[in-house]
Amino acid sequence: MFNMLRQLRVANFRRFDNFTVSFKEGNILAGPNNCGKSSLIDAIRIIASCIRTMKKTTPTLLQLDDGRVVDGHIVPEHRIGINLANSIHNYNDDDAIIEVTLHDNSKGTVLLSRERPTRFFVEQDGKRLNSASKFNAAFPLNCAIVPTLGPLEQDEQWVEDETIQKRESARTSSRHLRNVWYRKSEIQFSAFATDVAQAWKGIEIKKPERQIGNYKFLQMYFSENRLDREVHWAGFGFQIWLQILTHLSRASIDQTIFIDEPDVYLHPDIQKKLVRILRERYSQFIIATHSVEIINDADSLEIVSIHPDLKNAKRIRSEEEYSRLYQYIGSSQNAELARVAKARKVIFVEGKDRKILTAFARRFGYQSLYSGSVPFVELGGFGGWQKAKHAVWAFKEILDLDVSVFCLFDRDFRSDPETCAFETKFHEEGLNCIVLRRKEIENYVIDADALTRAIRKRASEKDVIAPERSTIVEWLDQISQTMKARVSSQIKEKFDLFGKKDRDQSSFDQDIDTCMESFEAKWLTF
Repeated sequence: MFNMLRQLRVANFRRFDNFTVSFKEGNILAGPNNCGKSSLIDAIRIIASCIRTMKKTTPTLLQLDDGRVVDGHIVPEHRIGINLANSIHNYNDDDAIIEVTLHDNSKGTVLLSRERPTRFFVEQDGKRLNSASKFNAAFPLNCAIVPTLGPLEQDEQWVEDETIQKRESARTSSRHLRNVWYRKSEIQFSAFATDVAQAWKGIEIKKPERQIGNYKFLQMYFSENRLDREVHWAGFGFQIWLQILTHLSRASIDQTIFIDEPDVYLHPDIQKKLVRILRERYSQFIIATHSVEIINDADSLEIVSIHPDLKNAKRIRSEEEYSRLYQYIGSSQNAELARVAKARKVIFVEGKDRKILTAFARRFGYQSLYSGSVPFVELGGFGGWQKAKHAVWAFKEILDLDVSVFCLFDRDFRSDPETCAFETKFHEEGLNCIVLRRKEIENYVIDADALTRAIRKRASEKDVIAPERSTIVEWLDQISQTMKARVSSQIKEKFDLFGKKDRDQSSFDQDIDTCMESFEAKWLTF
């Protein structure tokens, strides 16, 4: 059974005073820049380096400050491969602690000090781990960490196998990409080329070969639109993708994969492709990112919010927590796009209608509306309908998202013919649209029975006598009667603007008479 990483605790380490992250199969560590995501990945790098460099070394007895005696290693700093100078939290004199626990409860610990060498130890129920084999078996952390990546060499020389192995996890691994694939079998390279082609449509990567006329150099070409280019001349994102796939090709299904901020290099579509590869091919993966695109593409419970001022990382579980995370990351515009992409639905409304619609939805039990899982977007008025049209085009053509769109508009003082014409125009554009049959959404709560209940409730809270329903109806009649002339003139003015566009005078006069007769009839039933 795969012994996956269960927990990481760091204390007095960089930005963290005392911080714990619990892991599942999929883990996307999310937060803004400088929140400590990369520091957590570096903590794993440090302990993985200790394991790798001391793997064949017999452990010795180490006495800890608390009096315990453990089997462990003194690890030379130069063999860790990470600058430890700034590892102590607030530059104090205490040790920084990195503590990793696996699924079987085995635990490895690294102590970093300003004055003393780095110590790495494992404890196992008081048993002695006095041989390299016992020590390694007691803490079988099995991980593959994609190193910090850089541009490919313009001229890459052929190197020995030992050089490739020594630097495969180092920041200089980019210097040997052609050497790696030059040595792979045709079957291995074919799988790699397939991954490249699926992510970058129209591109075919070719196996490295010796440079003609100078065999000490290797060349690797890719073909695009029947034009061959050396990979050094490709864009930086493409070079990074080749390197990420190369590092993943070395990993096995029973390893935990670590990648630090791939969004820095990759287009959003490639970011999503990467997450799908990790999810499908490996038992556990951990990504550090502030990419809204990656966060949006995450499965349930994969997102882990990193906040250095807290004691524990928080796994995101609800839409409300997603919203807070987006605000924390500081990408509200991308956040709204991400929410649309996640829901595959969006409701366009005027003004502040969202708040009222949410209240209605909660009242009638429409959870997807009041929980926030379906996003609302404000259009800013009746004239903003073009924004909805353009947004749908952008979702489809630019973001490649098939999004269901619904638009809700206030009627204001528009006549029946105008609202029907407007809805028809929307439907012809392939959009779902309804114009409210009342002036605005608030008018739907002008109901004598509802108002009577609300007034009685408020009266009981203030210990006063509530008016009768008949009295409330009289008040409504009195108030509305003072508004009749203004409403009538507004409707006539709106009809004038709409009706004179495509009608002759006689037809227009007849239509406006019908419109005003309809208004009078409706007013009597109000």
